[in-house]
Amino acid sequence: MQKGKRQSINFSKSNTRCNTSLSLTCGVVCAQNREGYGPAPTTYRFSAAQLQVIEDKLTELKDKYSQSPWDTDELSIALVHILNNYIGDIAGEKTFESMMEQFYG
Repeated sequence: MQKGKRQSINFSKSNTRCNTSLSLTCGVVCAQNREGYGPAPTTYRFSAAQLQVIEDKLTELKDKYSQSPWDTDELSIALVHILNNYIGDIAGEKTFESMMEQFYG
């Protein structure tokens, strides 16, 4: 996709694998996959290393928007709160994945 060009979105019922699909320029997404009919959650987990990269980027964003000139902006304050919650979620998931990787190899 070219930079600055928008993706076209087309809703259709022509997909034979599921009743409803969301057709995007980059591929087809089956709506039923979002309702529990897709692959098991264990098939698309992040590794501990990938979660560390995510946590580092979120921390970088949190630090940026916690400092001047953003620290007095109402939206930035809300964003920092959300990022803090998400960083905590990622840290917990990273700990779990590290334990799973040690146990299962």
